Amino acid sequence: DIENINGIKTYKKEGDTNKISYVSFSFDTSGVANKDLPTLNLLTNLLIEVSTKNMSYDDISKKIGSTHAVKREICLLR
Repeated sequence: DIENINGIKTYKKEGDTNKISYVSFSFDTSGVANKDLPTLNLLTNLLIEVSTKNMSYDDISKKIGSTHAVKREICLLR
């Protein structure tokens, strides 16, 4: 299913995941110069290593650490 949430195209597929959420983010990197591609690794780290409005970095880190549920990877399609 495709939804538009606040101007962002969102794909949603429901299934039996034993109450585990699987989330993938995709970003258009066509505007990133080849010489700057190594910095994308840093940016993916920032996605999980920041505070939010409702949770501190420490709280998020504890949740991630207790579930081992965060995997990040970069796949470039050019």
